[in-house]
Amino acid sequence: MNIDLKKETARYLLFAIIISISIIIYSFFTQTLLWGIIAAVLIIILILLLSGFIINQVKMVNFIEKVKGFLIEPSKTYDASKEDTLGDATKYFVILMMIFAILNVISSHGFFSFGIRMSLFLLVLSPIIRVVSVFICGAILHISIYIVGGRNGISQTIKALMYAYTPALLFSVIVFLINGILVWVLWLWALVLLILGIRQLQEITTNRALIAVLAWIVLLSLFWMLVQGNDFIYSSVSAYANKVLN
Repeated sequence: MNIDLKKETARYLLFAIIISISIIIYSFFTQTLLWGIIAAVLIIILILLLSGFIINQVKMVNFIEKVKGFLIEPSKTYDASKEDTLGDATKYFVILMMIFAILNVISSHGFFSFGIRMSLFLLVLSPIIRVVSVFICGAILHISIYIVGGRNGISQTIKALMYAYTPALLFSVIVFLINGILVWVLWLWALVLLILGIRQLQEITTNRALIAVLAWIVLLSLFWMLVQGNDFIYSSVSAYANKVLN
């Protein structure tokens, strides 16, 4: 670890210690000292991990510039990302997931209202599960892309999917606190980014990319219905029927 990195890590650690002490003091007066200590320890661990990880990896991924690019100039940014490795895209996606998880816990007062299991899930297990799921969903998406003529490889498909998550993961927690309905706007934005990404990275037409994404949504919906079983279908149909009849 070089001198600059040590200074940056020390700065982040000092910041984490100040926050942790504040949490412990607050938890002492609210009679939740145990959760305060756990939260403080986890925050310090996360800061240590994130400081080194982000400082080392953002140089490769160029995280801030990519975020701005995907939000403002997605087509141009996707073109510039054609040479990114799947590892670069994964690092970018992991950082997004960590930001989302931390915002989610903070907005929900997680350590004080959830308990250790749910807090750990939101901070650790949830990002891991989402990373695994994005590879699975990307593989399913690539099937429909291949059918419509995309031949640039599955890694380009997964990259497009990871980058398309940018607005949803960055803003969904904040938007939900304002108006939950607006979260759907973010996911629609993500779908538009996904269509653009597939078009640029797979080098196919917009119409083909749109068809591939729609087919993918249908496949995922059918898969979800199969996993949920007959109870899901029955409850959905019953709810719709009751709504119509009433």
